[in-house]
Amino acid sequence: MKNNNYLLPGITAILLSVLFPIYWIQEITLGAYNDNESYFSNIGQLSFSSWVFLSIGLFSIYIYYCFRRILHDQLNFKNIDVLLWLMIGISVVFYLGLFLLDVWPASVDSNGLHMSMSYAISVGSMVIFGLVEITIGIILLRHFDILPSLLKAIAIVSLIQGIFELSIIFSFVVIFSFPVYLIILAVYFLRKPEMIEVV
Repeated sequence: MKNNNYLLPGITAILLSVLFPIYWIQEITLGAYNDNESYFSNIGQLSFSSWVFLSIGLFSIYIYYCFRRILHDQLNFKNIDVLLWLMIGISVVFYLGLFLLDVWPASVDSNGLHMSMSYAISVGSMVIFGLVEITIGIILLRHFDILPSLLKAIAIVSLIQGIFELSIIFSFVVIFSFPVYLIILAVYFLRKPEMIEVV
């Protein structure tokens, strides 16, 4: 029974690894097609795409929470607890914040404010995401001798991903790196524990 505790997080991680790139590639493609307008220029127009965006956020929060839990359950590893809570908090700000901007009806007078708020949330969140991911990667690599190989792989991807996020300009690479991160995490969730669980 214990081995099935992380079946749902594993499936969720796989689902998100497919949904995440499809969503963002579609948004970038549509933005380029519509006079190079980005996703954020369509704020104030709640649509199916908005709900998909919110779902990605909820899935991400759930996965980060389960990642923290499995590190406790199987390895009694708590060194990145605060950082994972930060990832959850930033995800709430980023995904819920931009979703609420969609709910907030835009007018000609308020469109500029919408744009400013959306860019502030997106850029600010991206920078913090990058800093936290880099720190998580460094901490996991510092404990490489006591961690499973899958966590070492997660550490490397997290470090690389954080650098791209911090650059802002190359943050689009996350569209491809995050699914890799999720697939590795899904394998970690679904595999049988390599070590005796600590209660």
